[in-house]
Amino acid sequence: MIKRIIAIVALLALMLSMTTLGSLSVSAASSDWFDKKAAEGVDYSFAVLGDIQTITYSDAHNGTKYLEGMFDWIIDNREERKIEYVIGLGDSVETLRCVQGGAVANPKEWQKVRSQLRKLLEADMPHLVVRGNHDDETGYHQYVCTEEYQAQMDGFFYDSSKVATHGNSMSNCYRKLEIGNHKYLMLGLDYNAWDDEDVIAWANDLVASNRDYKVILSIHSYLNGFGNYYKDKIGSAAANLSGYDELDFNAQELWNDFVAKHENMFMVLCGHYSAKYPIVKIATGNSGNKVYKILIDPQTYEESDPSGFVYMINIKNGGTDMELEYFSTAKGKYFGTNSQMKLELPEGFLPTFVPPVVTEATTTAEPTTEVVTTTEEPKKKGCRGSITSTAAICCTMGTTLAAFAIRKRKDD
Repeated sequence: MIKRIIAIVALLALMLSMTTLGSLSVSAASSDWFDKKAAEGVDYSFAVLGDIQTITYSDAHNGTKYLEGMFDWIIDNREERKIEYVIGLGDSVETLRCVQGGAVANPKEWQKVRSQLRKLLEADMPHLVVRGNHDDETGYHQYVCTEEYQAQMDGFFYDSSKVATHGNSMSNCYRKLEIGNHKYLMLGLDYNAWDDEDVIAWANDLVASNRDYKVILSIHSYLNGFGNYYKDKIGSAAANLSGYDELDFNAQELWNDFVAKHENMFMVLCGHYSAKYPIVKIATGNSGNKVYKILIDPQTYEESDPSGFVYMINIKNGGTDMELEYFSTAKGKYFGTNSQMKLELPEGFLPTFVPPVVTEATTTAEPTTEVVTTTEEPKKKGCRGSITSTAAICCTMGTTLAAFAIRKRKDD
């Protein structure tokens, strides 16, 4: 009888320990996919959407939910991830780049994009969407540049000699963004802005007259994702951070005539060329300042394995560091160990971060913050807590059954 009880206890303990240990071994089967804690010590972040055309097409024509899942994730994680701004890099749609007979050629895809941008507007989430080469002007202006979208911007390029949709549109626009004592000028330029001298002159005047704002430029095509250099070096974080540069088409002119000229230029974000992993380059402007140039375009990968990628740019530790993360909203995992980078920002580039002053409106939200903090504590202990619980259960069962066995033996 005693041997049978001991065997039962041992079997139960083994089963419980296997269940617990199973929760520990969640490492990704592939080196590309893995779990990790979200970046810690984050003051605030920007969420970047590379070319979404492939999953827009799938959602619009095949009834999938990848695009919806991406936007829902951003809104749902806004507080926890401290997301302050959403940046789109163009090519919002896939089908037909032209307009036929004055009608939008691919309304189903534009309508799908519009429904997701509406979520950001309703959540009062500021965002920027530039035009890519797949985005016909009529569709872009009808479905993206709504009155609500325009209302969140501070200005756009205008020239009375140009037609309404060329040069005079929200495809060349900006917004000033203040996060605590950090000030940004979020600038979006049209797909082929470098061909318009007037647009470049406008952009130069804008940046020069706002020297106390760090500039983040979003333009669809800038870095060239092709060429032997990238074929050989892509996938190496060290190579991605080299000084080598390979620019697309006339982007060298944009660098010379605009980007390199301004000491407050912080970052250039682009897409257009499909790249399995984001490509990060650091260049030096005319004033010796560092400019971070990042290409994010998962379109080809999304076609074979839809993942709903969001690229997180996290400003950390009072503005001294930047951590980059590549996350799949469809899988809930991170992608590419080489795509997760921690960079030290130049000393003094950003002032020591001072969070926004707490107002009466934000004071009411403090109890929620406290609740989140206390509920997060057990999560951090997750596996350890379950192991402790298992051990406690096993000990209790063992003690009880042992006592029963001893009592039984005395009675016998």
